[in-house]
Amino acid sequence: MLSLLGKQFTDIWQVALNHVEAMECFEETMVTIMDKMAVSAFYASIYEGVELQTAMGDTDKLHKVLHMALPELYAAIIVFSIKARQYFDTRWVRKAINMLKPFAIEFQSFIDDINRKEKIVQECTDMAIVKRLRGSTKNITEIKNLLNSMREYMKLLLRLNDTSDSLIENVKVPKEIFKYNLDVKDKQLLQLLSTLEPFKRHADIRSIRFENTGTWLLELECFHKWCDLQGSERILCCYAIPGAGKTLISSLVIDHLCSQVTKQTSSRTSVVCLYADYRDQKNQTLIHILGSFIHQFLTSASLLHIPDQVIKTLKDVKTQNTKVDIEDILFMLILIVEQLDNLFFCIDALDELELQTRRDLLDILSYMQFRTKTTRLFFTGRPDIQSEVRTYFEIPKEQEVEFIANENDIRQFLRHKIAEDRSVNPDVMNEVLENEILSALIARSKGMFLLPTLHIAMVMEQTTISKRRKALTTLPTELNDTFRVAIKQIEQSRGYAELGMKVLLWLHLAYRPLKLEELQHALAVEKDDVQFEVDNIPSRKTILDCCLGLVLIDEETMTVRFAHYSLEEYFRLHTSTYFPDGYSDAAETCLLYLTFPEIRDHCKSSDELDKKICGFPFLEYAACNWGTYAKLQSNETIMKLAFRLPGDGNECPSAPLQVLFASITDHWELKCQQRVALLFSGIHVGAFFGLDEFTKCYCEMGQADLHDDSGRSPLSWAAGRGHEAVVRLLLERNDVDVNAKDNHDTTVMGS
Repeated sequence: MLSLLGKQFTDIWQVALNHVEAMECFEETMVTIMDKMAVSAFYASIYEGVELQTAMGDTDKLHKVLHMALPELYAAIIVFSIKARQYFDTRWVRKAINMLKPFAIEFQSFIDDINRKEKIVQECTDMAIVKRLRGSTKNITEIKNLLNSMREYMKLLLRLNDTSDSLIENVKVPKEIFKYNLDVKDKQLLQLLSTLEPFKRHADIRSIRFENTGTWLLELECFHKWCDLQGSERILCCYAIPGAGKTLISSLVIDHLCSQVTKQTSSRTSVVCLYADYRDQKNQTLIHILGSFIHQFLTSASLLHIPDQVIKTLKDVKTQNTKVDIEDILFMLILIVEQLDNLFFCIDALDELELQTRRDLLDILSYMQFRTKTTRLFFTGRPDIQSEVRTYFEIPKEQEVEFIANENDIRQFLRHKIAEDRSVNPDVMNEVLENEILSALIARSKGMFLLPTLHIAMVMEQTTISKRRKALTTLPTELNDTFRVAIKQIEQSRGYAELGMKVLLWLHLAYRPLKLEELQHALAVEKDDVQFEVDNIPSRKTILDCCLGLVLIDEETMTVRFAHYSLEEYFRLHTSTYFPDGYSDAAETCLLYLTFPEIRDHCKSSDELDKKICGFPFLEYAACNWGTYAKLQSNETIMKLAFRLPGDGNECPSAPLQVLFASITDHWELKCQQRVALLFSGIHVGAFFGLDEFTKCYCEMGQADLHDDSGRSPLSWAAGRGHEAVVRLLLERNDVDVNAKDNHDTTVMGS
């Protein structure tokens, strides 16, 4: 049904929903409006006075009503924003917040108008859903019941049109999980479902989990009840403080299910998993998560065959060159679930999912349990999400396990680390010191794996038995104090200080998980370089050694990450202390890398561009994120570098601009051996990132209304990204056509 709406209305609906949902909290409403809306009275006036009619009984009018209702809803939101801005002077924001009631009284009519128009859109959506599903499913009663059950999260079907720009890769998973012999073409279709690769993460966790770690859980009665396919307990939740080993427990449970439960039954039983990751929230969207589940179901040995309707849906998506939407995902999920006798959903670190994604996922899983009595759920998370999970499920108290790190598990881990050290430095370890280390570190563990992990690294850093023994007596007892001491050691380390802090900066400020090669190239950049110095790339071992156990590398995915989410939380509280110029440093590094001649030069074919991306692995990340860093923190050096970036005059874009354009438009088709005029210029980049001064300079060059290869203008990019200052700048000019259409016949309203 999203196809009925048209892509041009997706972002409008997103903006509308964001603000309608925020009405319950006045302060949140104002912040959201100020941050995310490109305010212009022009937009509101376009649809002023349009009369809406529901006409729900006449399905022939559905399309027309919907196309009237969506822009009218958008206009109502903009009118509210404009009026609210007039009501508040920023000097009086705090005073206004303290006068919440007068605001509510004055603006209640606007809120009612928004809610009324939202209801019309909702009704149209429901009708569209029924109409679409009626055409593809014989059991209409079942579909209507499904819609009723899904009422609470029906808005998802419009709101969650995925916009991820990641390239889809093959999912490589353990042989004991995925044995299904798929046709090559079918495998290619399945790649459309999701970019997530949970079993790669699972393989990494399993590789560092020691034998018998966490087996105490498998012996609990609540675990046996949950695993019993004939039993009535269908949910098990494990809660623990940060660093207690929840992820290790998750990997153990998944392995147990795959090796024991699924093999001990003749029924069709399937296990799917997700390792939530705070670093990857942009990619771990609802569509990608559910798509990953579907992919795991389809490639499991338990599924007899892939439903024809699933293949047809994916072929349609591929043929139309679009992305799988939430409606397709839910439709396929229901078809697949009906073929399985038992389903296990295992989700680790539930608290690390983005809030709305987590709520939507729990909503859908609660529906799955309602629909199929054989759906079993396993969650891990911090204790503070326990009450949230309870709002979606009725959970017997005995099926909620709160745990701390097991002492035997900690002792086994420490003995392994000591043995590793002894094999390298036998002269600085003896049996007495080993026992002292075990006793001291276990006593200070406070129920965590994380503290002993950091503490053992601090002790082993010392070069004599005496110094190691002394280090044992000065170890910090609190987690944050341990982070502080470890970082101080990095800052004071000879030769490693600068590199170590650079590694921590990039992991903290990165907008997605960085691959090892990406990080290595970023670290190799020096401010005085005029070309990329291959000989300056730090080795993998050097990167790990200089961070004293605070950083890990996942072997399967080759991504670099903090040892624990708690370290990221610590840096969020102390960013200004450790990285006062962090954003500008990141922007400058990206721009220096991008303006090296061998990287910056224009590519004449897609093959040439692909080779350059492979040869310079930091290119894609730097091209897509330098502007976001610069918008947060800039200086004169950054602006000078930015103006060197676009290319040779106006004739052809530089490779970084080509990469950015390919990423944000989801396609790249270079005309081989041709110079493509004004494909993607500096002003488009400025508008995309919301760099108002950068954009203003290009406007003064007469480029305010240039259209790129997709037909989009700077105004279109700025409005679509919600950059209000740039939108205002462009609207104030006389040389900008606000009604111009792009190659898909979309105007600025649909950006």
